[in-house]
Amino acid sequence: MQEAVGSGKVMITMYSDDTKEEVLDAFTGSYNGTTETVAGESNGQWGQLETGRIVESPLAPSMSVLRMSGPMVTIAAQTPYDYTTFELDGGGFFSEGALDSEGGSPYQSRMFVMNGDMKSGDYQLHMKDGMNRRDIATMTFHWDRESKKLSLVGDNHRLTHLQVESLMMR
Repeated sequence: MQEAVGSGKVMITMYSDDTKEEVLDAFTGSYNGTTETVAGESNGQWGQLETGRIVESPLAPSMSVLRMSGPMVTIAAQTPYDYTTFELDGGGFFSEGALDSEGGSPYQSRMFVMNGDMKSGDYQLHMKDGMNRRDIATMTFHWDRESKKLSLVGDNHRLTHLQVESLMMR
């Protein structure tokens, strides 16, 4: 067995993906060649490390419509982020929401209500990561002020009946 030689600083960086654009965490420490050990600590703030994103297979951020009725929409959302916020353009009494779960959150439901005074048009529901407040998923709805109804726009999708039953069992 060959003896290890030397000592020095060690830097290990964890990225969100292969593009290396977003740093999840960084570890700095030192290597001791005599004992062949590394000592140091994470540079991240505990509780802000996005533990749901540093696992081997993180959840993909997504939203699906469970139910729509007039100005109300109930969605199912999953996220790898420890804290996620939701904002429905146009405001309303229940136009914001959040998921707060260390390690991310498998599907949970949230209800949103459109502001009935908004003019007819397309509005988005934004799902944002809690730390950087950037969109991680969006859905587009059309608001018809006269009929006071929301409808999906484009290729947004709904959960199947079996997926809804599975969600309700949790």
